[in-house]
Amino acid sequence: MGVFRPYIILSRYFAYEKVIAVQALLVGMMAVITIILSGCMIYMRRRVLKPIKTFSENLTRLEETDAGLDLKDTVRCYSLAISEWLPPQDSTSQLSGSSACSAPIWW
Repeated sequence: MGVFRPYIILSRYFAYEKVIAVQALLVGMMAVITIILSGCMIYMRRRVLKPIKTFSENLTRLEETDAGLDLKDTVRCYSLAISEWLPPQDSTSQLSGSSACSAPIWW
């Protein structure tokens, strides 16, 4: 008796190559889209969600301490600091400097 050896012959092998190439292209596109969406999520978390979270935590802390904002002294200090940078108009308009302001100026 002889040995039975089946042979498979594909008449259009290039069609299978195209299918594999298209599948590889789709997998590559999915990987690129996944990377882009991950980058967008990380950006949104760092640049949008985190500042909103810290802002709301600061508002909650301000509300819990029940301390009102006293901006009158702050505005006066800023105007004194700005007037130090401006040239004096005459000798009577010159301010004494930062000694007139009780709050520290941070610039």
